Amino acid sequence: MSAACCAVSTPPGQSVDSFENLRPIVTDNIETGVRYDDGRLNAELSYYVSSSDYGTRLTTRNDAFVMQREKTEIEGIEASVGYRFNDRHSARLGYSHMKGRYDSDDNGTLDAKLNGLNVAPDRLVASWSARGLRAGRRFVEIDHAFDKDFDDSRNGWDTDFDGYTLVDAAIGYRLPVGQLNSPWPICSTSSTSPTTRRVRWIAPMQTI
Repeated sequence: MSAACCAVSTPPGQSVDSFENLRPIVTDNIETGVRYDDGRLNAELSYYVSSSDYGTRLTTRNDAFVMQREKTEIEGIEASVGYRFNDRHSARLGYSHMKGRYDSDDNGTLDAKLNGLNVAPDRLVASWSARGLRAGRRFVEIDHAFDKDFDDSRNGWDTDFDGYTLVDAAIGYRLPVGQLNSPWPICSTSSTSPTTRRVRWIAPMQTI
């Protein structure tokens, strides 16, 4: 029977407890919201805040990702509304917004914006689905991420986010025995700028 152990080597006169990056990340989280559902119309709205006196911020240095320990705060809202037109057709619309700030000069104030490595862009998602049709199930979803600007001028970096749009569709066909499904999106399109557009077609089919 053998045992192994490991140790952290520290410079003379220092201990592991003195390493700031090893301090635990403690966050204060607050979330509140409302929900409504009458069987046909449903809606949700929520607001949240997550803050830390000694949080983390992901950034880049010499083409590598590094973690900065700083005071941070992230807040956002999420809203969605869905409507069932009948037993077969329904639609849903959702929106999310997030922003964050951090203490860039260690003076206790949140004076700079968190960039796209730390917060997500605003998103708008719309979907439609149909069930119970003779031909099978239909589903279409449009997911749009909006442009977002970030101030990282002190590093001289252009970290602005260019928005994109994804369009996903799924189709199911009923067969005499089983069903033919497209379990993954059959079409995805994205646009990162007004002059750049990518279109990707994927059509995997599966028989159940």
